[in-house]
Amino acid sequence: MFGKPVKVDGTTPKMMAVCLDGNRLYAGGGPDFYVFDVSEPLKPKKLGHVDGLAYVRQIAVRNGMAYVSAREAGLWIIDATDPAHPRVRSRFDCCELATGVDVAGDVVFLGQRQNGVEFIDVSDPDNPAHIAMRKTDESQSVKYRDGHVYSGDRG
Repeated sequence: MFGKPVKVDGTTPKMMAVCLDGNRLYAGGGPDFYVFDVSEPLKPKKLGHVDGLAYVRQIAVRNGMAYVSAREAGLWIIDATDPAHPRVRSRFDCCELATGVDVAGDVVFLGQRQNGVEFIDVSDPDNPAHIAMRKTDESQSVKYRDGHVYSGDRG
């Protein structure tokens, strides 16, 4: 039923996060972030790469902008509107380990291990700004849908 894993030359062997948006697959692991064309799913093509992020955990994408939670390194905002040349727009330093991430409109929801979910204004991707924090037990993943934020809490 399932085929062999597909490996792409020139990528890190330890991917932690993936996000699919149309025919683009955004993936990351360790300090690396990649954009792939998966219009042929069994023949993914690497389009672009950014390194130096550190500890990529999860990825959310909206309109070609990628929001990457990266543990101790907080939130990275990557402009991947030109998938062959993704570039870091900014980094938001949260107060705890950045775990889960999701985005809706101009708001990123950033899960943090001990603090819960932080709401971040990303209307200016070069200058993200804190909006609010909602305490949860130990947020590991975050999803937004229809006006509700869901946090997958450990334990």
